[in-house]
Amino acid sequence: MKRRIPEIEMKLFALAAASALSACTAAGAPDAGGAAPNVAEAMCRMGFQAIPMRSLMSGHHIVEGTLNGKAATFAVDTGAGMSVLHAPYGATYLGKATSTASGIAIGAGGQTSLSQYPVQELTIAGSATGLKHIVAVDIATVVEALQGIAGKPIHGIIGQDVMRAQHALVDVQQSVLYLRPADGKAPVRTAAECAKAGTAKGADKGR
Repeated sequence: MKRRIPEIEMKLFALAAASALSACTAAGAPDAGGAAPNVAEAMCRMGFQAIPMRSLMSGHHIVEGTLNGKAATFAVDTGAGMSVLHAPYGATYLGKATSTASGIAIGAGGQTSLSQYPVQELTIAGSATGLKHIVAVDIATVVEALQGIAGKPIHGIIGQDVMRAQHALVDVQQSVLYLRPADGKAPVRTAAECAKAGTAKGADKGR
């Protein structure tokens, strides 16, 4: 699901991404007598969780997660202003909606019904997010196209709300999504652990 983002919001997002890359570059400086760590190792040192993504032939990426304890698969969309659940899964995963309204969902087919649900827990590859509410909307055009390529159900989209809150960095080449812990508490990792993380890669590509 996509929406028009004000120019100032886009600029702020670009600045945040630039800051993350600058920090990564600084963390990637060579240790005394050693080689510079790669992106995965540098992100590990800064406390980021490396989440493997599966790259599809279409160029999209998907991740495995859970929504209120039930397994779910999400497309990662850096252009989506917020995370959304495909409407038919609303009752199954989330129970009763707290509000329902009609609105314009740009990129999801125009005028459509939007339902907001409380979220007990949304995890991505075992990593908890801080998302407390999610909107359910009919995104059949999107999920049906991706399901045909992925060969499995796609339940929704991880958007900019999660990515901004957890300072996301997407490594498209290696198919890895990096997220800071939702509680802001970066785990303490040893140099050896982060060196091992330097080999982090996503799932099989092009399938």
